[in-house]
Amino acid sequence: MQTKLVLLSLVSSAFAAGQYGQCGGRGFTGDTSCPSGWSCRYSNDFYSQCLPGAASTTTTRPPVTTTTTTTTRPPVTTTTAGCAANTLTVTPAPVTVTAPGNVVTITVTAATTTTTRTTSTTSAPVPTGKATFYSKCKQPNTLAMTFDDGPAGYHRKILDTANAAGAKVTFFTNGKLYNCIYDSAATLYEAYTTGHQVASHTWSHPDLTGLSDAGKTEEIVKVENALKKIIGAKPTYLRPPYGSSNDAVLTVAGGLGYRAVVNWDLDSQDWNGLTPAASLAQTSFTNADNSGHIILSHENYQSTVDTLLPNVIAWAKQKGWKLVTVGECLGEDPSLWYKDVGTPSTRDSTWVC
Repeated sequence: MQTKLVLLSLVSSAFAAGQYGQCGGRGFTGDTSCPSGWSCRYSNDFYSQCLPGAASTTTTRPPVTTTTTTTTRPPVTTTTAGCAANTLTVTPAPVTVTAPGNVVTITVTAATTTTTRTTSTTSAPVPTGKATFYSKCKQPNTLAMTFDDGPAGYHRKILDTANAAGAKVTFFTNGKLYNCIYDSAATLYEAYTTGHQVASHTWSHPDLTGLSDAGKTEEIVKVENALKKIIGAKPTYLRPPYGSSNDAVLTVAGGLGYRAVVNWDLDSQDWNGLTPAASLAQTSFTNADNSGHIILSHENYQSTVDTLLPNVIAWAKQKGWKLVTVGECLGEDPSLWYKDVGTPSTRDSTWVC
């Protein structure tokens, strides 16, 4: 494996100070203030973020102080693509990435990975009560780069780039959003067996807080059953779509054996049309801040895969930080990331979306 990094420039000090970080939300214990000219904007009950400009009465809400098991919100309608069949190649290929005018040029020569996962038939202990909510790493000097909304068209390149750099990432996977999960079985299995974390993002990406408990259960169980067929295990980590969670979501997830419901404390905002340079600014922080961070990104954006991921890898290497899975950054043993661990199934007529 050969990695060549050429650092071209650094982002502005205002962005590097991490001013896009979390500033509120249920269970949040960090700094709730924002720099001058910035305001704390509400995203959902568990996440508010410092953004430029004055607070808006339509986006800022007071902290949540009550608990409830029912929530009335309009349903989220998601348009999904069909499950067209495709052929995947699992042999790593050379990856060359250039970030013109941004932060770094990185050339990576991929090598066949030799990292293997030891398969065990021992499942993680099933939690009792609610799943635990996390939005930040517990281990210092760690970055957990997470990719939502896959499998999508760039899943293969994410895996090659991360493997070539010795980095680990977490895939929060849907069953059917942009593509059918079964069409990406080979790369998902490779991600699992090479030490990346494969976790749940529900089957069809609805707002779980707007569903009944039965609806929540169906969305979680359907994708975990697909992953059981593909990788031979079911995840115990869940990221709720839109980062939207409440006590009912934690309770249902816990009852299904999930240990963690995971949001983030650094948002690349690739979903919001930001350029890779601006996204990198979202995920930069001061040298003095050695607490770990969970980065939100999405695998269906080419700029995220081609530019943001290599730049985050370069930043971490320069600072001596580790690119790890969410489970690692929370200090949990890999045996706890999955339940019902066994072997993958043979593809049959049920492998359809």
